[in-house]
Amino acid sequence: MKRVLHVIDTLERGGAETLLATFLSHQDPKFNQILILSGENDFEEELSHFVIHNLRCENRTDLLKAPRKIGHAARAMEADIIHAHLFLSGLLCSQVRLGSMKLVCHLHNRISKSVFQEKPMYRHLEKLLYRRRHSQVFVSQSIREDYQALVGKPRRAEIITNCVSEEYFQTDRTVKPMGKNWVTVGSLKAQKNTLELVRRFKDLAPEGYQLTVVGGGPQESELKTLIREEKIENVELLGRQPVTPSFWKPYDVFVSLSQYEGFGIAAAEAFCSGLNLYLADIPTYREIFGEVATFLSLDNPSSLSEGIKHPVQMPEPEKAQALYERLSPGYFRSQIKTLYETLD
Repeated sequence: MKRVLHVIDTLERGGAETLLATFLSHQDPKFNQILILSGENDFEEELSHFVIHNLRCENRTDLLKAPRKIGHAARAMEADIIHAHLFLSGLLCSQVRLGSMKLVCHLHNRISKSVFQEKPMYRHLEKLLYRRRHSQVFVSQSIREDYQALVGKPRRAEIITNCVSEEYFQTDRTVKPMGKNWVTVGSLKAQKNTLELVRRFKDLAPEGYQLTVVGGGPQESELKTLIREEKIENVELLGRQPVTPSFWKPYDVFVSLSQYEGFGIAAAEAFCSGLNLYLADIPTYREIFGEVATFLSLDNPSSLSEGIKHPVQMPEPEKAQALYERLSPGYFRSQIKTLYETLD
């Protein structure tokens, strides 16, 4: 069995972090260790049997020292593979002297939007450190195309769809009838476009549609101001909430107007919980949910009301079942296992 050091920016609960915890729940702690760059561990219960190193990086100097410390941890456990689970972790792991170890870099978002736009220097570093022998895992085809257009084509590039936790496969996944109780889940930042979603939802108040917004982030204050000043009474802000299978039960529809996504784990969880999907018409959502969602134009403010009048037909059972299988943890683990076993 391969020995793997999993490197990730943080273990504060998020999509990539949840995916790692779900994967490791069926792995042997003797052969898997975790190293985080900073932050707290929100998965203490799920990962209690694993060795977890925390570099507690607080500044640029700490980040400069990180590759040496990552290499030391990998050699100490006699790792065969270093698996970096986010862009910054991958950038740092690319500087490790690998020797006979293999490096897998796992990308979850469009780096052209989420990283390079904010920190152009990172693009130059990535191109400088990029080696074709490094293996890349992308959570969708659009993420792969985004990376390869900006950086280059690795010798080994796999598309491995994210999964949702086992709990979602122990519930009734029958799609609910279309209803008026809608929900959106995600960080309140520009990427998620929640301000525009709330503006559009205001027009649906006379028809009895309600929207619950779950999440926190830099636009939370602006969102509260918008709701107060425009007297939007059919939108409720819940802030940060734990999202479990039982969370979805009161809702009929999941809606997202994201400007871009790496995958869309909230949409996947909602789908597996039986909610209808109304999603922004962006490449990733089309790729993952093209057979089961109603798509909304980002440029047409009336697309939400039009989509309600003309929803997508209920997905064919075979197509829905195929998506359920692609989102299952067992399928995800089998693909990662095959990747590990075939690295050369």
